[in-house]
Amino acid sequence: PIPPSPTTPPQSTAPTTPPQSTAPTTPPQSTAPTPAAAPATPPTDSAAEPPSTDQTAEPKSGAGSAAGANAFQAKRPAGSAVGATTFQARKPPGTTAASGAQPPPPPVATGARPPPALVGAAPPPPPARPKPPTAPPTAPPAALPTTPPTVPPTAPPTAPPTSKPLKEGPIEVRDTPDRGKVVVAVKPLAQGDLVLCEAPALAVDQASANPTADELQAWVDKFAALEAPLRASILQLHYPDEAAEGGTLAVLLGRRGERAKEMLKWPSSISEEEVWQLLRIVECNTFGIEQAHGGLRVELLPCVSRLNHSCSPNALRGPGAAEGTVEVRALKDIAAGEELNIAYLEEDLLLSPRSARRARLSGRWQFLCGC
Repeated sequence: PIPPSPTTPPQSTAPTTPPQSTAPTTPPQSTAPTPAAAPATPPTDSAAEPPSTDQTAEPKSGAGSAAGANAFQAKRPAGSAVGATTFQARKPPGTTAASGAQPPPPPVATGARPPPALVGAAPPPPPARPKPPTAPPTAPPAALPTTPPTVPPTAPPTAPPTSKPLKEGPIEVRDTPDRGKVVVAVKPLAQGDLVLCEAPALAVDQASANPTADELQAWVDKFAALEAPLRASILQLHYPDEAAEGGTLAVLLGRRGERAKEMLKWPSSISEEEVWQLLRIVECNTFGIEQAHGGLRVELLPCVSRLNHSCSPNALRGPGAAEGTVEVRALKDIAAGEELNIAYLEEDLLLSPRSARRARLSGRWQFLCGC
């Protein structure tokens, strides 16, 4: 074969820009080989071996070539443009191989680029370490039976309705030939001693001391809700034959209760006679307590109601230490066998003349004061 003319070398279809090194920090150097010392023995005049067709062989770097170059470089004739690549033909006999010359690259198809060898490329990442086998989910352990929390017993109400005193001093109820039942001391009592403490058996909030028809109905409803023994103890209290003349009870229901059946309702567990008896007991055996928001809380206390009135009492009724209770204490020293009594009238009325006190007592409680 005839070597191509050096003036018009065949142009390679490879791009004119030479492949750059992948190392960013080393600048590219000239690929021109530097003259080397002549070998001690003359070169053999043998034909150059044909280039290898193994494209996987890694090219050798000639003396003075750039480190990290990653493409095969063909021999460039003198005077050719930088980047132009030619394929070196088989040398005729008698020629010598230039020292340091690169072996010709294998022939490639027109337009195809030889696969670059990634010199200096980062090594492939190590294979992923297999994950340790995870234990299969296990069911949570069964909850151990727990002892239910102990609920402390609720304290009983401080003032349960009762027909007996919660606390009672040395007293007893006696019958008299002319004054009915009275409460006397069975042993001496000192000033301040507790006579009795009681919770109301019935209580109704009223707008005033004079009840309305609805408030009378509330008394009947609460009385019907009590147990039979407690209802019986209430009905043993003193009551007059007729309602007080001119009083609210007489105005609403009549002095003998003739309009009670048309004004009030009650269950079949109680009778009409018991209803009328109850309302007369309420009229002359209850005590009103003024409320902060206005109105009165009217209470019926069976034991306290046994204490008779005196305009100069030796005992005092007042609120008890326990909420909702009423206490009676000695105002002065009381001898054994002496009757205990309290004042039904308010303090200002106690200081009024005797005629005013008598009028109030007879109109409300239907008895004549012995003053």
